[in-house]
Amino acid sequence: MKTELRISDDIVLPSDQELMDLLGEKIYQYYKNLAKTIASSFNPDVEIWGDGSRRGKYFNGYYVYKKFIEIQLFLDSKFLKFELWLRKMHRVKIERHVDIFNEKTRKKFEEDGSRYVGFRFRDENDKNDEDFQDAIKVIEILSSTRRRKGTEPA
Repeated sequence: MKTELRISDDIVLPSDQELMDLLGEKIYQYYKNLAKTIASSFNPDVEIWGDGSRRGKYFNGYYVYKKFIEIQLFLDSKFLKFELWLRKMHRVKIERHVDIFNEKTRKKFEEDGSRYVGFRFRDENDKNDEDFQDAIKVIEILSSTRRRKGTEPA
């Protein structure tokens, strides 16, 4: 199934060069890798581009209806915010693997029981690489499907 692209009337879809100028090279690479991983892992039903309002210059969202997952990316000057809104079953799935995350991310899951999971990437932050790896791990955990006993492919 092809992902439906929706672009808000209040923006012009930014080019890759405009995004690189906005985010900076390192944060732009994080953004491109996150977007690529989301697209290949989930095959989202809808991708939305819009004005980020007070949260950034641009909003790039993905909706995966079959898994009830909403992914939001807010892009601003040298800043990327990655947010996931999850159902309880998805949060439980992530919490089963909490030991693979860095300490900061592990604490997020152990202390906060909300449906929201967020990562922020700023150009000057030295911890970006660890947080980025954890964001990718979250996507991979959520995209994996576990087969029930007796339903293995023939």
